[in-house]
Amino acid sequence: MTIDEVTKKLIFEMVQLTGHFEDADVYKSYIRIALTVGMEYFNIFQDEVIATDQQGVEIGRYKSIIDASKKLNIPRQSICKVVLGYRNKAGGLSFRKSETF
Repeated sequence: MTIDEVTKKLIFEMVQLTGHFEDADVYKSYIRIALTVGMEYFNIFQDEVIATDQQGVEIGRYKSIIDASKKLNIPRQSICKVVLGYRNKAGGLSFRKSETF
């Protein structure tokens, strides 16, 4: 099976299990990340993140990178790069995993 075939099958099963078709895009994101880059990278998307402004003042805590991305309208890839240390800011904010803050 290809990654796309596995992804479609798993999304279908998750939608059936949860009954939440509107969450299919979220399931797809998690599944594709897990299948293409492995579980170690996938786990970073599961951790709580803290956003801080330019002065270092906490502006919010989010249950995951994807949650922060949706609520702040900042691409999840940009937030992930900040959390991993590849960038300093995304959308003018700094991000850290809560356990390393």
